[in-house]
Amino acid sequence: MSGIGPAEVAHDARFGEGFLWDAWYVALTTQALRGGPPRALTLLGEQLRIGRNRCGCAYAVQDLRPGDDPSGGAGPRRFPVVEQQGFVWVWMSRDRAVAPDEPPPRLPEIASGRPMLVEQIDYPVHVDHAILGLVDPAHGPFVHRQWWWRRGATAHAKSKAFRPVGRGFMMLRHRPSRNSNAYAVLGGAPETEIHFQLPGLRWEHVFIGRREVLSLSIMTPLTSDLTRMTQVLGSSHPVVTLLQPLLRLATRIFLRQDARIMRLQAPALADHPPMLWVGDADQQARWYVRLKREWIACRREGREFRNPISARTLHWTS
Repeated sequence: MSGIGPAEVAHDARFGEGFLWDAWYVALTTQALRGGPPRALTLLGEQLRIGRNRCGCAYAVQDLRPGDDPSGGAGPRRFPVVEQQGFVWVWMSRDRAVAPDEPPPRLPEIASGRPMLVEQIDYPVHVDHAILGLVDPAHGPFVHRQWWWRRGATAHAKSKAFRPVGRGFMMLRHRPSRNSNAYAVLGGAPETEIHFQLPGLRWEHVFIGRREVLSLSIMTPLTSDLTRMTQVLGSSHPVVTLLQPLLRLATRIFLRQDARIMRLQAPALADHPPMLWVGDADQQARWYVRLKREWIACRREGREFRNPISARTLHWTS
C-alpha cells in the first residue's frame, strides 16, 4: 500500500466505510463473460470494462468516460485478471504500482464439477453490513421463516466449535441442526463445515458419505453503498439434482428476504451508527472486524498476515 496516507488507511479500517484493497475480488462468472461485448462494472468504486481479447483471455481496464483524463495520455489503467474455477477475479489495489503477490484464493471444488445454480442480487448497503448477514448465525429463524425450511418455534440452544484458518475462520465439521428440514431430505447422516475468508467469501460444505453439497456465498463491493451477492450451489447428490428447480426458487426467496431487511436498514446505516454486538451470536461479526483491521495493518507494514482469531466454542440460540 505504498503511497497511501494515514487518513485513507483509517477510513478503510472503520466499519461500514472504505474497502479492503490489495486483494482479489470476484467480478463476474465465466458464464457471464461468454460472447457479446465487454461488460461495464463498478468494482470498489472503480469503473471497469471487462471483456475478452482476440485470444479469448479475460481483461479488465479502466472505463474512461468522456472528459476523463486517461492518466496523462498513457491510456486506461489495466487491472490484473485471472479466470479460475468458473469466476473472473480482478486484483484491486488503490496504488496501481502494487502488483498481485499471490494468486486468487482456491475455493472448494464444486462437487459436481460445475455449479448447478448461480443467482445474484444487489444489496443497497456497504459490504461490511452485507457480510454481517453471512456470519450472523441467529438471523435465520427471524428472516427466513418458512415451513419447508425452519420455523421460529423450533429454535434451541446451540454450541459450535471454531478455529482460525487462512484469512478467516471455520466452524468445525458437525452434525447439522435437527430443526432444519433442508438437511433431512439428504438422508443418511450428513455432516457440515462452514468457512469464512476475507475479503467476503463464505461456504458451507455438506458431506453425506461420499456425496457432497456445496453452498458458496460471495460478497463483491460495487460502491460504498452497493454490494453484489453471488450465491452458487453445486452437488453430487441425486436428490439435490432432482430438486434443482425448487432449490433455485428457494434461493431467490432467501436472497430477496435478505435484500428486504437491508433496504429497511439502509437509511439508518447511512449515518454510520455505532454497532451494538451482544454475546456469542455476534462474535463472528467481531472476528470479521479484527480480520479486516489486521489485513489493512499487514499491507501497510509490509508483513505477513497474522490471523488474530483464537479457537473457541460459541453458544447461541437459533
